[in-house]
Amino acid sequence: YAVNSEALVDLSAYLGSLGAAQRARCDPLAERCDRGTDPGCGRRAQSVPQAERNDHMIVAATYDSGTGEVFQHFGRTENFKFYEIENGAVVSSEVVSGEGIQHEGLINILLDRHVDALICGGIGGGARMAMADSGIRLIPGVTGSADRAAAELAKGQLRFDPNAQCHHDDGHCEDHHHA
Repeated sequence: YAVNSEALVDLSAYLGSLGAAQRARCDPLAERCDRGTDPGCGRRAQSVPQAERNDHMIVAATYDSGTGEVFQHFGRTENFKFYEIENGAVVSSEVVSGEGIQHEGLINILLDRHVDALICGGIGGGARMAMADSGIRLIPGVTGSADRAAAELAKGQLRFDPNAQCHHDDGHCEDHHHA
């Protein structure tokens, strides 16, 4: 016998999304809803309002170093690009390897760097819950250039899809699109 670890990850994400839906009903004015941390909550194609931006924040993006784009599967990202944002502008950035770590271990990399927000494509329910529990603001459903996304976030203009999820039924993530 052998354990199918991918099936366990999928099951964990599915159960996590069910648990999140049961814990709280969506209030469109609530911070959790606008932050996109509740998988069943929010409006498609949201943008980060100017008032929600901090004067200083650390933002990570799942990063495809070959293309410079936001990597579309949080749990399988090989790199993060970290951005330091001050007063509405990106002031520095650095690419850091995930060192072969997947899924839950990736959150520790973000916590070690004191990340305030994560820009990503799709992300499963279990990782969504872990982000919410860790106080990391989730900004899913972003495609294209990671540098552009960070610059738009700094200006309060980044549009994202709070409902972007990873589904592993066919080995690919679905619903990763920029609305």
